[in-house]
Amino acid sequence: MLWSPEIIATLIAASQQRAGRKPRDSRRYRALVEDVRGFLRTEVGRVLNRLVEQGKPRELALERLDFRHSDLSPRLNAILRNCGRSIIQDKLRDLEERFGITSTEVNAAYTSQTCSCCGYVDNRNRRDQKTFVCLWCGHRMHADLNAAANIEARRARPNGWLFQVSWPFFPWTSICRRTPEDGCFRDAETRDPGAG
Repeated sequence: MLWSPEIIATLIAASQQRAGRKPRDSRRYRALVEDVRGFLRTEVGRVLNRLVEQGKPRELALERLDFRHSDLSPRLNAILRNCGRSIIQDKLRDLEERFGITSTEVNAAYTSQTCSCCGYVDNRNRRDQKTFVCLWCGHRMHADLNAAANIEARRARPNGWLFQVSWPFFPWTSICRRTPEDGCFRDAETRDPGAG
């Protein structure tokens, strides 16, 4: 039988709690938590080092994400939340000190549902994990590239800007930055935002 670190950590925590002790008092539990932290530190370092090596960016724009996963226990999710964010912040600080690369966190809300061409927001724009098709202007692109374009566009805006607009706010009234040759087919007279 294979034992995952999550199962072992849960069993150790349960036995410690039954004995009236806190899980963090167990040497085995602390070692497993340190293993998870080490794995996160290694992976974050590997990804960001490769990004710097390949792209040599001056600035990084990052989504402000919550480190949780529905398949993990509440205890392991708490460990990920507590150490995941600090590991990323430490690595970003290191990149700034060594290479002068600045980083900006942006509001992640609706970046995967917003069209980077016209600004129309609809959860139906994201057909599946990799396909983005705007229901308003017909713009098509890979969903991750569309979200990255939205993150890049938001980096200069203050945190929380998405929820501080004055109403009525209609994102499709913005001027489309793309042409029909680029894949944007916005036509206010013929397109219906509710059309699927």
